[in-house]
Parts: sequence; C-alpha cells; structure tokens
Amino acid sequence: MVITSPTNGVVSTPSIQLKGYFVGSISSLAYDMINSEGCQTNQGNYAIKWGPEGVATNYFESSYLSLSKGTNLIVLHTSFDDGRTLTNQVTCMLDYGKSTNPPEIKIMWPPNETSIGGSMFTLQAQIADPSTTIRVSVSRQSVPPLEFDDAIIEHSGLVIVKDLPLEDGTNVISVVAKDAAGNSNTTNLNIYGSPVKITMRPVNPEQFNQQFATISGTISDASLTVWVNGQQATVSTNGQWKADGVTYVQTRSIHSLKPGFHQFGHRSNVTFYFTVSAFKEKAMIVTQRFESSP
Repeated sequence: MVITSPTNGVVSTPSIQLKGYFVGSISSLAYDMINSEGCQTNQGNYAIKWGPEGVATNYFESSYLSLSKGTNLIVLHTSFDDGRTLTNQVTCMLDYGKSTNPPEIKIMWPPNETSIGGSMFTLQAQIADPSTTIRVSVSRQSVPPLEFDDAIIEHSGLVIVKDLPLEDGTNVISVVAKDAAGNSNTTNLNIYGSPVKITMRPVNPEQFNQQFATISGTISDASLTVWVNGQQATVSTNGQWKADGVTYVQTRSIHSLKPGFHQFGHRSNVTFYFTVSAFKEKAMIVTQRFESSP
C-alpha cells in the first residue's frame, strides 16, 4: 500500500484528497484523522479503480478530507484478503500563512456582454480550490442589488449558481470568490436581458438513451435563425422552433462516494446543457442555456 497524495508537508487549503495504490486484493480500507479538533476514526469514503484483469496494481481515492489548522495526522488502515493488515500514515500541516494569492475563478457561462433571452439564468464558473466560498450579487435598474450565497460547488471545482434574476437591459453580475485564508477575488460581468425571449420544452426522458435528441421550444422573434448546441433548428412563422440531431453537452456530474467500494466514474446525477442561440444574419442576437437530467 502506497500513499501518493498527500505527502508529508505544508498545505494552504482546508481540504485534500487521499490517493494511493495497492497490490493485491483488499477486504477493507479506512482512515483516521487526528488534529486539533479531535480524532475521527474508521472513515471509509473512498473509490477504487481496479486494474485490468491480470494486473495486481489497483488505485484508491478518498475525496476532500477536511483539515484543521496546524498538524493533521492521517492514519490509513488496510486489510487484505489474505489476512494481512497494513498501517500507513502521513502528516499535513495546514498553514494559511502560505496562501497570499487571491483565489482563481474562471466564468464559464455566460460570457461578459451576453444578451440572454429569459428572466433567469444559471451562472457557471470554475475554481481551483473547491473549499472556496462564492457569493454573487445582481445589480438591476429597478431594485436594490440582490445577494446570493447558495452556490453549488462540486469536488471538481465546478461552480453552479441557479436562478439568477434578469431584467431587460443591463444587469451587473458580481462574483466574489473567497478562500479559507481570507483572500478574495471579484469578477464583474455586464449581462443584458433581451426583449427577445427563448423557451425550450422539457426533453423526453427516453431520448437520453439515444445518441442525439430532438429539441423544441419557442422564440418571440420568428425572423431570427435558431441554433441548438451547434445544430440549426427550423423556425415556424409563429415562433415555434425544432432541432433534430442535437448532441448532448455534459458539463456537470456529481460523484457519489459512499462507504465501501465504488468504481471511479460512478455518477449519482448527470446534467446536460442545451444552449439555444438566435442569429440575425451572422450576428448572435440572443442566447439562453437550459439544463435537463435523465
């Protein structure tokens, strides 16, 4: 049994991944976390990636162990099928003084200066440290700024903030990322509420078993050309649109790591996104992103 991450040393983030590999077949795997907050024993959240048949080396991962300031001792206990037991340990020092740089955040959707055809939208971003907290404010012309601190932050660092309100005209979106050391970073976006409105009908669940989907909805300006995930739709004179052969774009998956063995890639939920954009000639006039799950 070999622990590859973390190694003995100093870290500046309050959560880490415990990773390693072992040779042979194991019957149980658990770790103890000992720090200034006490001792948590027999922790068993992990995933196993078994090697190909005939290969004895297998890999394990336990996601995002929480650390306390100061010294953190991780003791890993492994029981093999042949009766052997092994104990490995590694020490991590959590020191926020090593962290002086503001947290990195990348806005994935919507881009700055986007014109959105709806009264709400979902903001997506990517951060390097999933322990970072995210706060979003929306400044609109008719009401005081609205504050949102209910961002979904996944283990991969993907940030999702749903149902942000949007008015016609200019909306200033401020995204504040703050790490555990107190460093912060603010990103501002100008997002425009378009008078052109786009809707999308729910996806038939049976289509998730197929390679492509048929997607439909409405647009308030039938003179515009509509595209869905890069596939052109047909638009009727009454604003009804329909696109065949639309590919699925997966940008979010939640990995569920419960006590016991799990294969890497086990998903408890997958969300697909459909970006519907309307063009006049070659200029994009308005866009909206919709999500759907099997």
